[in-house]
Amino acid sequence: MSKTHGNQIEMKTLKTSSFKRTSSFQRSNSFRNSSDSDSNPDGFLERREEEVSFEEVLLKRRRRNESKKRNWKELALKQAKKVGPMWLIRYNYKEWLLGDVLAGITVGVVAVPQGMAYSIIVGLDPIYGLYSSFIPLLVFGLLGTSRETSVGPFALISLLASEALGKVATAGTPEYVQFAFLLTFIVGIMLILMGLFRLGFLVNFMSNPVLEGFQFASALVIGSSQLKYLFGVHPPRADTFHGTMINFFKDIHHTNWKTLCIGIFFIVFLLAIKEINKHLAKRKIFIPGPLLVLIIGILLGWALDLDVKHHVDLVGEIPKGPPSPSNPIAAALPISDGLENLQILLWQGLILSVVSFMLTISVAKKYSEERKYELNVNQELIALGASNLVGSFFQGFPVAGSLSRTVVNVTSGARTQLSGLISAVIVLASLFFLTSILALLPMTCLAAIVIVAVIGLANTDAIIDIWKIKRTDIALWSVAFFSTLALGIANGIIWSIGASIVGAIYSESKPPIVILGRLPNSVTYRSIMRFPQALVIPRMTIIRMDASLFFANINFLKDTLYSMRIKERTRCIVMDWSSVNDNDYTACRVFKMMVKDLSKDNIILLLSSIKGQVRDVLHRSGLVEEIGTRNILWELDDAVQQGLILMKEIIPQPEASPQMTEESEHTTINLEENETNLEDKGLLTHEPEEEYSPYVFENHETSENTRKQMNT
Repeated sequence: MSKTHGNQIEMKTLKTSSFKRTSSFQRSNSFRNSSDSDSNPDGFLERREEEVSFEEVLLKRRRRNESKKRNWKELALKQAKKVGPMWLIRYNYKEWLLGDVLAGITVGVVAVPQGMAYSIIVGLDPIYGLYSSFIPLLVFGLLGTSRETSVGPFALISLLASEALGKVATAGTPEYVQFAFLLTFIVGIMLILMGLFRLGFLVNFMSNPVLEGFQFASALVIGSSQLKYLFGVHPPRADTFHGTMINFFKDIHHTNWKTLCIGIFFIVFLLAIKEINKHLAKRKIFIPGPLLVLIIGILLGWALDLDVKHHVDLVGEIPKGPPSPSNPIAAALPISDGLENLQILLWQGLILSVVSFMLTISVAKKYSEERKYELNVNQELIALGASNLVGSFFQGFPVAGSLSRTVVNVTSGARTQLSGLISAVIVLASLFFLTSILALLPMTCLAAIVIVAVIGLANTDAIIDIWKIKRTDIALWSVAFFSTLALGIANGIIWSIGASIVGAIYSESKPPIVILGRLPNSVTYRSIMRFPQALVIPRMTIIRMDASLFFANINFLKDTLYSMRIKERTRCIVMDWSSVNDNDYTACRVFKMMVKDLSKDNIILLLSSIKGQVRDVLHRSGLVEEIGTRNILWELDDAVQQGLILMKEIIPQPEASPQMTEESEHTTINLEENETNLEDKGLLTHEPEEEYSPYVFENHETSENTRKQMNT
């Protein structure tokens, strides 16, 4: 509405006392006693006994803070708790020590075979898996805020690292190993920078459907990469799922049947142990399946002399002792010679950083919410980055939080980060005393451990849940799944994140715009499609847009309003802005044009329920003056009342002519016919005075199918 027209409306004399008595304050009395209205004839809700002014609250806080003397010891302890590990600051030995020790030992014995198994996914010797299971656990235990997360080699991260390293070197060469350390160094630096610049919010750019699709495809890719160890064949390497499968089937006629039988036996064995553990979890008992596979496999390798007599590939010689320091930057020197490889690793390192943090934080959040303690997301970024950074100087490859080992940690009774440090000690003990024994382990045993571990990533239940809850999200799942399978892990991540962003923008560009009606015997306004009994006012359209207004959706609102005006022959538009959280420059410009167009057509516009930050933008843009201050109200019902008054006083109704009477009768007949049709289809029932409950789900709503029929 133009500024002039808006000012005319403001200057119009209204009976404010009459308006006050009929306001929504009076009629919103679902939870009030009838005696309230007797003691308060004007209809305003007085202060309840339980209520206090927020100014009073602030004043009390200020006085309390001023009365407190500064206790520097308490302040220092509070600051130390923020940056230091909990178990060093206030460790409860009586309640926590036993659980942490048992959990640390259990996770340690699981980490040894898993670390070796995931090392072969990267394309490195199994010893590097043990190195990566040692140093990162120590660092994360000292810096992380998550009490249960077990950091170390993880199947998905190992596969990403393998794909990245395959672009710059050939597996099995010294250059490949050096580039692995450099990649770990890059991942560590990037994660630390992300933490320092508080970029933890980036984890939100991959929605759950996208993550589920990506993990499902990754499970297939990881599983396919282990088939060569399971079958005892040696096909050439490929970067995609279909390439790996083609190469595998070309070489399948060389299958070592003894290797395959051992591998299948251990897969079945691990699956059985997994089911048994589900039943034992209630008693907090855990059977370390990978450790049993490790022991049985070593006994078979030693007793049957598998490598010599049956040509079964074994792990082979493993260096004894802790990892010696290394220079991870050596592979990038001189920079002029390896600039192209460095650029590739920087890009791959960024992808690895985002995924490793996303996986770690999802595990950490799960248990911090269950155990009700605060998780510092940015500190987790720094801790994970430091784990990779320090690990790169001790021959480690990229690591992340492992869901399977974290579950074992929690099940075994872990209470603090001390359990992670004890697990690191167990791995170190293995490096000192078990290397000669681990050399006898068949490679097919490690493949069986990996295959069973990634089965959990292929979550079929999630697909069913997505389909039930919101079917359009299946499209996001499909994009992530098929792009990862067809284009590789790294490209799949890019497509997955892109799909999440595009999906969010698309849903925001065409948000729901709902026509509202008043529920009988209340001042509550709801969708007329969900509640056909809702009361509407002829020639007045009450709408609510369920999204913020910005450049991508303002024209959609403009077009929708225009079609509504034509269809409903609207003379007054009342907009509920309770769902609008923000509006940008473009939205303000287009909305100002809409106001002018409505004013030219002599259509009244009123707004209600505008939030503070949105009101600020409306003031600065000049829209308040354009619309008119009397046309912007706190409550929707007050705006509807104002609209009724303006429709009667600002736009006086002409006397009824025979032609108008005939048109009115014709409209009435059409309305009755439409109502009869709705009744015949079972879409409308005659209960206009039904008492609606203030409790949302005690009211009857139309079904989704019914709403679709009503729309048509």
